[in-house]
Amino acid sequence: MQEAVFGLGDFWLLEDALRDLEGVLSSCVGYAGREETPRAHEDVVSGVTGHALVVRVSFDPSRISYDELLSAFWNTREDAVYTRSYRDDDPQRAVIFYSSAPQKETAEQAVQSLFRAHAFGGSRISVQIEPLGRFFPAVAMYQRYSQKKEA
Repeated sequence: MQEAVFGLGDFWLLEDALRDLEGVLSSCVGYAGREETPRAHEDVVSGVTGHALVVRVSFDPSRISYDELLSAFWNTREDAVYTRSYRDDDPQRAVIFYSSAPQKETAEQAVQSLFRAHAFGGSRISVQIEPLGRFFPAVAMYQRYSQKKEA
């Protein structure tokens, strides 16, 4: 089992896109990007803490590759990846948090491939790649939130 952590601003949309992929064993929404424990969701969303809104997935690499997870990440919200520019402390930033050298290398190669594929279309790639550090799960009411809203 391995873990991957991604942020695109709307962690529920991203969680929905990743959670049901074949080989994803579990998902958890939360916060990353700073070492301090965030006080409240509202503080993170307001940008006061500098944390990013993220999704952590546990996955079986024999059933789904990190590359496939990255592909699902890119395709979830293209506007967040291609058109926005972010401050380093923006909670809505598009970010890939890596926990190993292979994850970092794969993420960097994927960003370069996207850049080459879109360089002549006027798009710019706005994705940060950062070491994971600490992950803070959001409170229980935010986990699988969209499923709860539909029920």
